[in-house]
Amino acid sequence: MTSRQSSLMREVLQAEAGGPEGRVSDRLLREAPSGNSLRPALQRALLDSRTALVGRTQDGAPWGFRVGQGSPAHLLISGPTGCGKSELLRTCLVSLCWSTSPQALGVLAIDPSGRQLGMIEGLPHALLEPVIEAQRAAALLAWLVDEVRLRQLAGGSPTQVVLAVEDLAPWKEHAALQARLGWLRRFGGPAGMHVLQIRSPSGATEAIAEPDTRLACGQRRPGDFLIFDPSGVLPIRALWLPVRDLVSCLDEIRQSAWLAGTTSTVQGRVE
Repeated sequence: MTSRQSSLMREVLQAEAGGPEGRVSDRLLREAPSGNSLRPALQRALLDSRTALVGRTQDGAPWGFRVGQGSPAHLLISGPTGCGKSELLRTCLVSLCWSTSPQALGVLAIDPSGRQLGMIEGLPHALLEPVIEAQRAAALLAWLVDEVRLRQLAGGSPTQVVLAVEDLAPWKEHAALQARLGWLRRFGGPAGMHVLQIRSPSGATEAIAEPDTRLACGQRRPGDFLIFDPSGVLPIRALWLPVRDLVSCLDEIRQSAWLAGTTSTVQGRVE
């Protein structure tokens, strides 16, 4: 990341830290114009495998990213309360699973709140139910670190693994969790291990030194994000999933996996 991008990133984070108190309703995203709904965009798009369709640029063009394949392997999401961070994380997961078979992509989740990522249980890509306890999260991260090391020795794996992580602020006393997540962001990408993580603004500056991590910084208007990646800074309007569309997307993903015969145990499934 260039010095100009780093400077802009810090300005964004400082603005977030001084933002107004209070929570903006998550419903604001769901009540946006229909053009910002994810499901119609997915049905119209021909996505390459392992692609997340995230939002639209200022000129209305769809914007997304691939996990790995020469592009940044991880996404760190930051922003003020109510900007749509959890919505963006769910959008990334659903669109990745829409574009990729369970044989090629496994999904894991850590969710201290126990409320934001329960939808992954409806995905045939899920390797485990969402982890909602700090001790189990520590055990899962230790396993993933070991898995990356084994994959490094073996020269990789055909199955990519995406770990979705909600804000770990409720577990502040467990510093080892953040340390292991940082290790996975530094070394996991080439081994097919990808982290999509929500972080509080105070911690997001650490990612500036991680060239394999893309940043999504939420703005005060819910659904607006600045994307920081090696090519520069890009404003986007996030796509969103109303509850009805989320249910429909999960049904279509399951049906597609069943028709393709890929609903059996994923290679490398966590036991």
